[in-house]
Amino acid sequence: NPSFVTLTGYQADEVIGENPRIWQSGQTDQETYKKLWSTLKSGQKWQGEVLNKTKDGQLYWELARISPIENDAGEITHFVAIKEDITARKEKEQQMWQQAHYDSLTALPNRKLFVKNLEQAITSAQQENTLVAVLYIDLDGFKAINDKHGHAVGDELLVKAAQRLTECVRSSDSVARLGGDEFVITLADIDDKKAGQKVAQKVTQALALPFALERITVS
Repeated sequence: NPSFVTLTGYQADEVIGENPRIWQSGQTDQETYKKLWSTLKSGQKWQGEVLNKTKDGQLYWELARISPIENDAGEITHFVAIKEDITARKEKEQQMWQQAHYDSLTALPNRKLFVKNLEQAITSAQQENTLVAVLYIDLDGFKAINDKHGHAVGDELLVKAAQRLTECVRSSDSVARLGGDEFVITLADIDDKKAGQKVAQKVTQALALPFALERITVS
């Protein structure tokens, strides 16, 4: 129908008779499709959210309600789908989640997400019989710099400090900002204490180097 054409960019003659997988994005969890077909083949209605793509490759979210159609013999012959574009809603939800879990200045996980990541790391360590290290970092002299040169300089320093901390760890580790000049690093699945000590030394060395800011250099 016209709404489908507007949403997907496909004209009627391009899709009639084709398999609906032509607009699959490849980013919807396969478990979703397994549940979809299991439900439909049992003769029941299915409802769920899928991430599809338009003809020109743009991704969009849709809420799909699909019903199987049976003939007089009780055999499923067709499916009828009613779909709603929920892209704006999903983007809003993602934005709200981002704001609730990430620091707006440094883009690092905040205290709330840090706790969640730490809990996951501990669970994983217990299962794999490994260790978790938590490093607490506080920037000495930050308040004096903030008071003397202003919050803009202080914010720039925090952003650059966050970048240095991130460069000191693996992608499987987590750097979070607790607030102010307080940061914390979670090292997941390490083999021994020496691994944590090694990262702590690396962090100390990285933060000891001078910070070249827009107006001044501090150390």
